[in-house]
Amino acid sequence: MPRMKWDKLNQRQLGQYGEYYAKMEFASYGYDVYTSEVDDHGVDFVARDIVTGTFYEVQVKSIYKGKYTYMQKQHMSVDDKYRLVCFLKFEDDRLPEVYIIPATAWQKPNAILVDRKYDKPGQKSKPEWGISYTIKNKKLIEKLWKEMNGDRGFKYVDMHKEFMLRNNKVIILSRILISYSFIALALTCFGLFGISWYAVRHRTREIAIRKVHGASNWEIVWLLNRSFLWQILVAYIIAIPITWLLMQHWLEQFAYRISATQWNFLTPVLIVLVITTITITIHSYLSARTNPVNSLKAE
Repeated sequence: MPRMKWDKLNQRQLGQYGEYYAKMEFASYGYDVYTSEVDDHGVDFVARDIVTGTFYEVQVKSIYKGKYTYMQKQHMSVDDKYRLVCFLKFEDDRLPEVYIIPATAWQKPNAILVDRKYDKPGQKSKPEWGISYTIKNKKLIEKLWKEMNGDRGFKYVDMHKEFMLRNNKVIILSRILISYSFIALALTCFGLFGISWYAVRHRTREIAIRKVHGASNWEIVWLLNRSFLWQILVAYIIAIPITWLLMQHWLEQFAYRISATQWNFLTPVLIVLVITTITITIHSYLSARTNPVNSLKAE
């Protein structure tokens, strides 16, 4: 989940996040999304309805603490029925509210959709179509919807809640996998403890003889660790390609996804190696410090 502390982002970063989020929303509803390398006349990306084959040019506008944003009239025609404005309102600790507004909506300006001509003497700003977002104007959205869509029902959707519901199965699966990972790690630790204890006990006589012939404590420790470490490395050499293929297959289900890095594979290897080394070292070091005469007598 994103951090959702939008005050930590500057205006450029907020705008970039807004564009990525808007693309994700269109993709989640089955649209093909095409990104332009440059902001071509106010178009941030193109969305294609795969059912009808219709292409829509989309301009994204994001605000955080502000109440107003705009599009220059020279870059947006209100007669273009294939032009959309994706407006995102950011608030801390939640994903942004998303409003898809057709350019034709500005044909009838109101308190929300503003027409600023700047045609009075002394006004040098270029004419613009604006969005005035206030608590008062937010209540007019339903009224505007009814004017444009007649009897079609108006439904406000909490995008954060909707996002969580859509991905609920994935979230549950990830939690189950994490739980099983901790269980597997705990079982591995218990298994290593038992196997290392048995290996040390089984080689007590060998350890004593090596001590008599001048082997140091750390040479004994390395002798016992070596075989275990080789087994772990061989197991991971076999497991990593299989894991990578399964991860790639799973990630392909998502329109926007992370990339598996080398640390995703190296981290678990390092954790297991550290746990194995500590467990076996404790047993072998204690055995190596034992008087070899007592060990040979016991045998």
